[in-house]
Amino acid sequence: MEDEYATKAYVDRKMDKVSDKIGLLEAHLDTKFEKVNTKFANQRTWIIVTLLTVVGSGTGFFQFLIGILQKLKF
Repeated sequence: MEDEYATKAYVDRKMDKVSDKIGLLEAHLDTKFEKVNTKFANQRTWIIVTLLTVVGSGTGFFQFLIGILQKLKF
């Protein structure tokens, strides 16, 4: 019958353990969200650089073609 009852000290120890585990889980979640945010920022930077490179290359290519066509008088 004594197994059904817990002392205040026992409950406090168990609550401290649960609180510690909750704290660890919160820290783990924060780390995961930070990794996702960093990954998203890196992807966004990569997309912007890629778009600028494609636009710049396309502009240069068309200017080159226009220069050739002007020299050939088309």
